[in-house]
Amino acid sequence: MTGISESTLLEKHLEAINVIDLDHAALVHNIEVVRNSIGKGRKLIAVVKGNCYGHGACSIAPILEYNGVSMLATGAYGEAAKMRSVGVVTPILILGQVLRETIKEVVSSGFVPTVGSLEEGRVVSNVAKSSVSVFVKIDSGFGRFGIPLIDAVSTVSQLVTMPRLAVEGIYTHLPFSDRHGLLWAGKQLQHFEAIVAELSEIGIQIPITQALSSPGIMCGLQDELSAVAPGSMIYGINPLGADLAPEFGQWEIRPVLSAIRTRLTHVTRRPLGSTARPSWPKSITTTGVVPIGLAHGYRTPRNGRTAVMLVRGRRVFVHRVCLENMILDLSGIDNPKVGEEVVVVGKQGESEVTMENLADWQGSTTQAVMMGLGQAFVRRVI
Repeated sequence: MTGISESTLLEKHLEAINVIDLDHAALVHNIEVVRNSIGKGRKLIAVVKGNCYGHGACSIAPILEYNGVSMLATGAYGEAAKMRSVGVVTPILILGQVLRETIKEVVSSGFVPTVGSLEEGRVVSNVAKSSVSVFVKIDSGFGRFGIPLIDAVSTVSQLVTMPRLAVEGIYTHLPFSDRHGLLWAGKQLQHFEAIVAELSEIGIQIPITQALSSPGIMCGLQDELSAVAPGSMIYGINPLGADLAPEFGQWEIRPVLSAIRTRLTHVTRRPLGSTARPSWPKSITTTGVVPIGLAHGYRTPRNGRTAVMLVRGRRVFVHRVCLENMILDLSGIDNPKVGEEVVVVGKQGESEVTMENLADWQGSTTQAVMMGLGQAFVRRVI
């Protein structure tokens, strides 16, 4: 008798219940928008970290590859391995630091590790059996990891002499969401470009140089580097805060997530005056349960906010968010049935719930909400 794995059973169960719909045309459109904005001859490194910002790396990466991105960039070796398992052959950069005990697997799998210090360079050099392409990370003041700006030229000069180490790229990270951060990023970009120029002057030519990601691209920062690495904007997610709303408004990018859908798994009718718990509003006479909760990334609305979902094109209130389920107020729905579709995000009839609505109710951002969506959703590209 052939056994069925737990993951296979889970997917078969969820396939009919919790579904995220991904818009193929929107993804392709956003790639072209970025490509047209950066000009010919520059490489597009598509950032796929965080499971493609919650969209599903195994669903999205093959589309990015088909549409000609130069490289994929993720923060986790395991995520890179998953993309390889579905047939992706595009070079994959491992962003950030790789633990010493993992570097052998990264190198042997053909991924491109990031080097952020002389010690990390020595580890890669010692592990490698032949020439290994690496990217060097420079910390331009964000303070997370990488070689400090002041040490960049001297450190890179030593890295390029290490055996079996081929420095293919050098990059930095300039994240921001407000106008103050934009000014900071502009200044640090100049410092980074000066380092690249100084390295070139002493004979160190690095093929791939990159500093701009989605915020910098969308706010019009200009550089003479050879690549950009957009993430959130590829997926139609706004990385900018309210004071940079005009900058975001200039871009015709589309949300790749078109819907989050589930189904009613239980319906209860509660006659007025029934023995419900004391906190239960007497106005709620019918409730429904959907199998999405805290464990799936859905958060309880902040104080003063009421979340809604759509049933038959009508807005129904989320009464309670539990660990793996939610209770909906279906009092306004005539004879609701188990199995009926419930739209968490998306359109149904003339009504719509957006990711921005969901983020507002939770006191969060669309990017944070997307990143919180767990694996317990089947992603479908449509």
